[in-house]
Formats: sequence, structure tokens, C-alpha cells
Amino acid sequence: MTSADRQAALDAAKRALSHAYAPYSKEPKAAAVVTADGSIYAAGCVENAAWPAAICAEVVAVGAAVSAGKRDLQSIVLVPRRLPCGACLQVLREFGLHVEILAENDSGELQSFALPDLLPNSFGPDNVEH
Repeated sequence: MTSADRQAALDAAKRALSHAYAPYSKEPKAAAVVTADGSIYAAGCVENAAWPAAICAEVVAVGAAVSAGKRDLQSIVLVPRRLPCGACLQVLREFGLHVEILAENDSGELQSFALPDLLPNSFGPDNVEH
């Protein structure tokens, strides 16, 4: 991904941050998924009073991409500074081990993480009989 693509995804994630619904944690989070054709799908988290029903920003962004017919996920940008939870990593894994995870570091720069490093014992469609 070029630096311009990274910046576009970061900007989209930051715009989505203003739409996040986080009345309980008071910590809005957002993500932007980039597909192979350069399309960007950004979303904020959606919390819920019944905590397990909350939806992380990563899952909302992946859902937006998939709903638009895009399943060729290349990367995801996360704001503010954080890494995805295990459930979100597993959702990303559904679309391949190659999905690059980009998260802001303390300096506000994007740092790259490989999905297999963050979720070493993951499983995906190739591990499930159809």
C-alpha cells in the first residue's frame, strides 16, 4: 500500500471516529478497510447496553466492505492507538492471513502488523469442511 493510500485510509478512519457510538466506554474507535482495488470502507464502533451485543469498528468496516461485494481485503487502519481484539482478528482472518493491520503508534504514525503475529493459531475457511 502506498503512503498516499495509507493516508487516505487513515483520514477515512479519523472521519468515521466522529460517528462512533461509544456512550458506555467513552472511548470511540474507528477502522478503515482497504480492498485490493483501493476502495476504502470506514466505520466506527457501535456499543450496546448489553455489552456482548456491541460491535467493534473493525467488524462494522469489514461488514460494509463485504456488503458492497468486496471480499479481497488488503489492509485495515485502526484509530485511535490500539490493536484489534481476538474476535476482530478472527473476522479479519476469514479473508486471509495476508491482511495487513495498521495502527497508530504513540507518535501518530502508522505501524504495520502481520495478522499471523497477532493471532498465531488462527483458523479460516481453509480449515473448515464445506
